[in-house]
Amino acid sequence: MKKIRKQREPSRASLREMPEVDLKDGRWRPNPYAARIAAEGVILPGRGRPKKGALRAGSATVTGPTCLVALGPLLRCRAAARVPPRTFSEPQRRRATFPRRRYIHAVTARAKDPRPTLTAYGAPLFFLAKRDMTLEEAVVRSLRILRRDPTVLLSLPLVLVRNERALDKELLLAKARSLGLETELGMMLDLTGEVARLRRFQTLARRLGAPRARLLYLTNARSSFARRAADESTPPVVARWGFRMNMPESSFRQFLAKHNG
Repeated sequence: MKKIRKQREPSRASLREMPEVDLKDGRWRPNPYAARIAAEGVILPGRGRPKKGALRAGSATVTGPTCLVALGPLLRCRAAARVPPRTFSEPQRRRATFPRRRYIHAVTARAKDPRPTLTAYGAPLFFLAKRDMTLEEAVVRSLRILRRDPTVLLSLPLVLVRNERALDKELLLAKARSLGLETELGMMLDLTGEVARLRRFQTLARRLGAPRARLLYLTNARSSFARRAADESTPPVVARWGFRMNMPESSFRQFLAKHNG
């Protein structure tokens, strides 16, 4: 008999790779049910399917404004079943209604994806070039998606070399420290200095923390064969920082020579 695997919690690495949601960019719309909720209150259905022609009133209680998104079908069901509105006492009405939350947030907030900004600064990525953030923030935030998009791993040295004069070094280091990505940035600066033969990047990398104590694979390492290939192909400068990748140093040099001329 096949055993059912328990669903594991997401790892710390996968949580760090998840892009942040900027709620400032979201669009807001009025809650069309706010007046009716304030007048009649809310009863959420319990578990199970309700009987035909009637609405099953369960023991669930309103927990907060996040349930407002699902109230449209519920109110339409009450109207179709002709269920009279329940009368509440004044304390119950204050707990069950939402007079203070008259707006709900439409889930259209954009995640902070640094790849359009990297494209605007010269990275050959398949994204529409758009400068949504500063160059320093885009470089640091892209370190979170290296495992998900290996093309970013190849493009970062190119972006750093092309924009070396416009790069604010102090702001770059401060942004990496605020997001806890000092080791990743140190590795990338050290690698850029090695493949581009620019010692200035390697000098900057020495100001960023110590190498990782635990190995982290930046490319696919699901199988033992993939891990072995990454161990053999990792550039020495990357291995010193505690990372492994199935990309030799020659791949970075060829990519930089092709796109930087």
